[in-house]
Amino acid sequence: MDQLSFLRGFADRGQKAQKVVDGILARDAALERVTRKRFMIRGTRIIEDLEHGREMSGEDIRHAVSRLGVKPHHHNAWGALIMNAVRLKLILPTGRDTKMKDRRSHARKTPIYRII
Repeated sequence: MDQLSFLRGFADRGQKAQKVVDGILARDAALERVTRKRFMIRGTRIIEDLEHGREMSGEDIRHAVSRLGVKPHHHNAWGALIMNAVRLKLILPTGRDTKMKDRRSHARKTPIYRII
């Protein structure tokens, strides 16, 4: 049993226990926000350093960022990183697609981007 589950058992026993649980929840939420922000900053810096003019899919960019040890809190954050790079004009959609290579991606189509 983790710390939070243990404390939730005491939450109905009084206001003091509830404050402890609320504090743990607030701490965990703050840590998650920091982790998200850190991932976006580090991932964006790596994209900035990619070879200019090179064409890559979002999957290729994900692999490049991951190889340097930068991983998100949730797999959906990869899409947010790519969209952030587009908004910052670090990458530009070429209008072409390619099939993803990872087995878990089931060869679905993904846009190709040019590193600016």
